[in-house]
Amino acid sequence: MKIKRIITSITLITFFIGCAGYRPVVDIGTASRSEYETDLADCQLYAQQMSPIDNAIKGAIVGAAIGAVISFSIAAAFGAKHPGNFAGAGAVTGGTNYAAIAAAETAKIQRNIIRNCLHNRGYNVLDWE
Repeated sequence: MKIKRIITSITLITFFIGCAGYRPVVDIGTASRSEYETDLADCQLYAQQMSPIDNAIKGAIVGAAIGAVISFSIAAAFGAKHPGNFAGAGAVTGGTNYAAIAAAETAKIQRNIIRNCLHNRGYNVLDWE
């Protein structure tokens, strides 16, 4: 249960940093400020369709499996008395790391969706990664 809280916390922090408050540097040209704000809100909604929580959970599952296998193998190779304990620690570490990586990657994709959306609506986006 503790790992689920860690993954959820990392994911939520990444989400709020990533998409919800993201405002790219944009030259709005001849558009009014209210038109831009409406377009930005629409683009942020599109970006939110990509769920960082789903991707973090998938990352956690993959990371936990990889971490458990690697840790168990290393512990067994070095003759540890209880390699299963190492597998558990590897699963927690791998799951947490992969969840954070997946959530961060999703936030990056969300920012790109917002930039592309605004660009396609005629705005000059100035802060491409």
